[in-house]
Amino acid sequence: MGIAESTPRMTFSGPIVKDRLAFTESLEYRYERDQVYSLPPLQNDTRTETFDSYTRLDMNISPKQTATASFAIFLQKLDY
Repeated sequence: MGIAESTPRMTFSGPIVKDRLAFTESLEYRYERDQVYSLPPLQNDTRTETFDSYTRLDMNISPKQTATASFAIFLQKLDY
């Protein structure tokens, strides 16, 4: 009964400073519910929630030099 699984995602990107600095962000939320048949009713669900974020900055320092910085975070909550 209810939602067993859902995984919405969103990505957006664009320039911050034209031809110099660009930004990309990607987000994902995931919800999963699994039934454990060996446990008693109303106590037999395992729920997992995760939130993932990936951020990237690209910079053109000069025509021959570029720099990239990336940051990722993966959070998880387990309930059983």
